[in-house]
Amino acid sequence: MFYGAWMMLLTTAVLQAPAAKTVSFSVWAVQANQENRATPYLDSQLESICKALTDLPFNTFRAVGRMNSELSTNSDHQTPKTMPLDDRYTLSVTFKGQDAGGQIRLELWVEAAAKNQGDPPVRVLTTRLRMAPGEMAAVRGLKRDGGEMVLVFRCGTPPSTP
Repeated sequence: MFYGAWMMLLTTAVLQAPAAKTVSFSVWAVQANQENRATPYLDSQLESICKALTDLPFNTFRAVGRMNSELSTNSDHQTPKTMPLDDRYTLSVTFKGQDAGGQIRLELWVEAAAKNQGDPPVRVLTTRLRMAPGEMAAVRGLKRDGGEMVLVFRCGTPPSTP
């Protein structure tokens, strides 16, 4: 009798556990260069983020890659989401919270592959972003192919709790 009641209580607790909370995000890796051209060039894959690139001091933008993912909003589970950007750089992102105004806070860092085999990767960029859901933010500073790799982030809204 006691065993059955215990199993029923355990089953109820498991079934009523809150759903995992996540926030979606997208990141575009963009090769940005200043080239000798009369009219700017924007890769067609980047049209949806054109607004985030317009104020940058480059006139050529080519897509390197795009990743979509989700981050846990659970403060007890802050494992970074890590993804390769290209053959040299790796991005890690962690959800840091959402303020009362709805802005999402992220911490991110980029590591470059070690120059010598066996050496650890080198952290080349660390920053925090604060952005409203749906807005974009561009992060610069990663040297690549005679220009820079620019990262453009867009975050979604965490799902409402049932």
